[in-house]
Amino acid sequence: MKIVMDPRGSASSLHRDLIKVVVESPGSSRYSIAKSLPHPNSTIYYELSRLERERYIRIEGGSVYPTLKGLVKYVELFGCNVAAARAAANVLGVDRREGVCEFLELLRPYGEKLDNDPLAGLFLLLGPPVELDKIRRLPNGVSSIVAKIIAEKFPAVTFAEHRGVLFVDGDGSTWFVGYCGLCGGYVVDRCPLFETYYH
Repeated sequence: MKIVMDPRGSASSLHRDLIKVVVESPGSSRYSIAKSLPHPNSTIYYELSRLERERYIRIEGGSVYPTLKGLVKYVELFGCNVAAARAAANVLGVDRREGVCEFLELLRPYGEKLDNDPLAGLFLLLGPPVELDKIRRLPNGVSSIVAKIIAEKFPAVTFAEHRGVLFVDGDGSTWFVGYCGLCGGYVVDRCPLFETYYH
């Protein structure tokens, strides 16, 4: 069965149903997903394989999980709810769910370019060139997610309990984005520790 898109680009009802099940019950087996929907198992297996090729889901050992692209599609189709926030927190590797829905909403314009790489999604969101002003304008919860992704996936600076990147602002102040061991968390903030090195 082929996923049919209407002229506005919305997914067929089966496509919608599969994305909904995978986001709301991540880690479900292909078999349990097939049994929960009113279609032949072979049709469900085929569509799950197709969604995996299109990077909406990933299948690991027979269990099915949403990707970042699949989560953004879910938010586009159904809005962001507790299930989406919980699944997104797992995909993004964040402990708390604050800012997750806002982050997914901000990624919606880039949906077709996404896969399961949070750093690639972050670069799409912040766009070239990545500038401090873009990061500082993000809502608080979103900026913490950005700091976590940078600390884990792109730590250009690993010094004095810091993992992340530095920006020198127009006024000469040094800003740090990433994990700060001295602050005890993921931050987007001025960093006096580094200002002595960059002034």
